[in-house]
Amino acid sequence: MGMESYMGYKAEAAVQRPERLLPEFNIAGVFFHADIERLEFREVANPSNRMPIIGAKEEMGFSHFFFDTHTKNHYAGDTKMPNGIPDHVQLVLLPPLKEIDPVGLARQHGFRDDYYTKDRTQSSVLTAFSRENKEQKQQQQQQPISRKPGRQRL
Repeated sequence: MGMESYMGYKAEAAVQRPERLLPEFNIAGVFFHADIERLEFREVANPSNRMPIIGAKEEMGFSHFFFDTHTKNHYAGDTKMPNGIPDHVQLVLLPPLKEIDPVGLARQHGFRDDYYTKDRTQSSVLTAFSRENKEQKQQQQQQPISRKPGRQRL
């Protein structure tokens, strides 16, 4: 008599999901893979450099975090300093999670991989703002931080 018969249930194998390419984002010149299943950004050139996606501050409908271009991670300093944030720190606006990693979010919720992408027509972007390029961005239309298909498979 098998264990499943004894316990009164039928054991089933877990559903295997195919490997997938993680979306890749350029954040202030540093490329990161976005992985909603693990709730983090991982630097492409240095996968041990990770930034949590959850926990970004939300104001007026936008999620955002401050990115330190020196450490290539969240800015750990005070963002309410009298002189503002340092020049090497940029504000990054985050789109909704379903725009950052639609397949990862679908898997996290137990949905089919195309749940958030089947009716989608636009690609998402992350936008970073810094003091040094504020004037340039006012003169020309804002250039968003771009997303492209990643190379890392899970």
